[in-house]
Amino acid sequence: MAQSYYEQFKDLVKCSPLENRFYEKLIRNNFNRRRRYVVFKNLTEELLNTISVIKITLEGEIINTSIAVDEQEGKITWVRNELNEEKTDSYFFDYYNIRRFFHDVADAYAKSFMLDNENLEKYIEACCNLIFNYNDNIKEENLGKYSSAYIKYLYRNPDEGVVQTDYLDFLALLFNNLCQSLLKGEYLTYDIPKSSECGNYNQVDQKYNKIRKYNIENKQYEAGDSNNLTFDQFLTDTTDFITKKTNVNLINSIILPLIDRSTDTGEKDEHPFNMYLNIDRMLYDYQVFNEKVKSYSEAKRHQHHFEEDDKYPIDYEKEYISCSRTLLAAPMAFANIMEYLFRLLLEMCLIDHNYIASDKNFKLLMKLHSLLSPAPDSSAENTAYRFPDLLESIKRNAPYINQDHVANLKETIRLLKIKTDILLLKMWEKTYKNEHMTYTARYGNDAETETSYKSEYPCFDIEKEIRRQFEANYIDDRFNDLLNKTICTQEDKLAFNQYETIFTRLICESQTDYRALFADLERIIEQPAYEISGKKYYNVYNYNNVIYLNFIYHFGKYGRYIKKLKTDIKGKRNDEYLEDVDHFIKQNDGKDMLSCAFIIKHIKWLLDVLESSFINKAKFEDGNYDTGFKYLRLAEILLKHFEKLIASIEADTYCMNYSSFFQDCFFCNELEKTKGIEKCKLKRSKLKKITFSPEDKNSKNIIFISSTWQPPVDLVNLKRRYSAFSSRIQLLTTDFYHKYYQHFITLQETNLKNIKKETETNLDEKVKSLTQEMKVQLTDNKRETVQILGIFAAFLAIATISMEKIGDIASSDTISLIFGICTCFGYFIILLQLITRNTNKIVTTIIIAILTGLLLYCTFFIRNGEQYSKESRPEQPERTHISIHNNMQ
Repeated sequence: MAQSYYEQFKDLVKCSPLENRFYEKLIRNNFNRRRRYVVFKNLTEELLNTISVIKITLEGEIINTSIAVDEQEGKITWVRNELNEEKTDSYFFDYYNIRRFFHDVADAYAKSFMLDNENLEKYIEACCNLIFNYNDNIKEENLGKYSSAYIKYLYRNPDEGVVQTDYLDFLALLFNNLCQSLLKGEYLTYDIPKSSECGNYNQVDQKYNKIRKYNIENKQYEAGDSNNLTFDQFLTDTTDFITKKTNVNLINSIILPLIDRSTDTGEKDEHPFNMYLNIDRMLYDYQVFNEKVKSYSEAKRHQHHFEEDDKYPIDYEKEYISCSRTLLAAPMAFANIMEYLFRLLLEMCLIDHNYIASDKNFKLLMKLHSLLSPAPDSSAENTAYRFPDLLESIKRNAPYINQDHVANLKETIRLLKIKTDILLLKMWEKTYKNEHMTYTARYGNDAETETSYKSEYPCFDIEKEIRRQFEANYIDDRFNDLLNKTICTQEDKLAFNQYETIFTRLICESQTDYRALFADLERIIEQPAYEISGKKYYNVYNYNNVIYLNFIYHFGKYGRYIKKLKTDIKGKRNDEYLEDVDHFIKQNDGKDMLSCAFIIKHIKWLLDVLESSFINKAKFEDGNYDTGFKYLRLAEILLKHFEKLIASIEADTYCMNYSSFFQDCFFCNELEKTKGIEKCKLKRSKLKKITFSPEDKNSKNIIFISSTWQPPVDLVNLKRRYSAFSSRIQLLTTDFYHKYYQHFITLQETNLKNIKKETETNLDEKVKSLTQEMKVQLTDNKRETVQILGIFAAFLAIATISMEKIGDIASSDTISLIFGICTCFGYFIILLQLITRNTNKIVTTIIIAILTGLLLYCTFFIRNGEQYSKESRPEQPERTHISIHNNMQ
């Protein structure tokens, strides 16, 4: 028994469709009792054909008979011609009557050449066992014995379409397991297999052509063998083939002829084995999806893409029509539809893991909603191209399909629609509530034509439809609580974990003790984060570990600043907090992406402070403009981080949703009907184990929702905010520089006035100082002049006296007198230099005193010399003295 949907899926795809064991699985998976009628009709047809060939060979007679089966009444009608009369016999479809029917056929047509009745009895017994013990014979322990017989007698008649039905049944079972694997989050508990591990389907086409060529070459030989066939040999060989285990490869003799006949349309690559190329691509897409989800569990984000639609174009509308109208072409068309839809489902699950509200994601969810929704009524216009209605048409067109498989797939699709609608509703509430949008659904990839199917859905109508479905739903109520920053939903209704309660309080309440709550969250969250561990659950461990790190190092790190900004700063100017944030951003630069809320709330705060405290102020305070530049610069830095954040979100490499841990993301769907409207009520499912068995009916309604009640990252609003912030920063930058320029001009004018005033004051003081200096200088000059005149007068007096006596002095004394006069003249010059120069007054006074003394000494010397001359010379007449005096005058 398969342990999980993943393992059952892996078991389904590991066999090649060109092997008997593949068809053994198809037969084993279909417990439809109506298929007994197919086995009966094909056994009867083979019997009648063999009798006809032998009868023509031996007796040259052609038998004319027909068998009609009424499955509803459980009755067989045999119509034949006997003696040119049409005879009709009816038989109830039970063991006794079918035995009687085979005896009647043998008596009517083969009695003449039937040699051994024992062979006929064994043949009839084997046929009845094959027909009436169908469900027991195809069980696991018995199928090995009867597999070849059922492959032959179920698929023998191409007109029955049983092989195509089994292909459809296989695809429905495969698709159901893939979708349930997505719903249960099994891609996190198992590694998705590569196509080479499940079966190399790229070689199917080559092998098919090789077998087909061999089948054509040996056709004539096989046809020639039937000419030598006897009826007893036919009975013996058929009995042995039915009752004994054989290893006969029936692909070339049974399967391929059916395919050749059912695909004889002249179109290229029409055989149903091409559906395995679809499976190949689905497996590749599933692997890419798995790697993408794993990348969310790594420190470094990687970008992954699915194969582009134009590489493997799928015209959904055309394939839908083919699948719903023609059973022979249905398997290949259904495989194309399955691949197309599975890719959309993978995209939806990626949105769940990296929940971003963007136009692209919203349109994808809208498309998926319209595809997965059943038609509201039975009109042809409304039922077109909806997948649940396609499943209903398959049930009608393929009556021998396993109805349970189709019903299970339909229920799985309903669960996927619930998950899609939850994501769509939350995205509507967060982003598109006020948008007047009309979504146009086109499912094909070809160019739009007049005949292309289009259906316009007003988004508001879809929102009302989804809201009716999820009325009184705790998940939606909880989401709105977080969206509106209120707590209305009772915690016990959703069975909150302790870390979820603290997280809710931090989001919704304005606490003054937020530091203590963050500390409690860090302490409590570790235990559930590492509750699942071990090598077997390595991917789950990584997944939970990243969520843990997001809470600790992202929500905690940035949440503290956000809470401080809201609780402590309260939108006011705080230069110390500005420096703290600036330092924090510099330390974090290049390490990880900044938080959306951190960027938005701090840019708003910075711009509000810049506007209120700087731009709207009448004038700048001292040094204010430098601080204003810091606010403006930090806002510009955060705006650049905002741009990087948006680019990362658009590239689908940003994943920072604060989801619950893996084991806390499972919900059970309880379907309720109110006034004819189905309503979904999701309750949290507390699991004892995180793997699910397809045999467990209670686990079928379990849904894994990674985003739980978390709001999506609103890319549309982020772009609007970025544009608004960018415009506001440009405007405030212009206003701030204008204000700063005005302040600078005013400051310059004030400085010029101060400089002018200071210059005038200094000039007045300088004038006063110069005037005073000039007065002092004039006084000094007067004094010096008086001194010079006094000295000159003294010198003149000495010279006059000396000149008077020159004539009276002897020649020897005359030289001394002249020398004295010259010496006095030299002293006079020295005195003039000392008086006119600005030298030390004390030194000048001392020198003047010394020179004055020398001058007095010289004067005294002259006077003595004069008296000495009077005493030594005889007295001259008075006349001579008078004449000399007169001459001097």
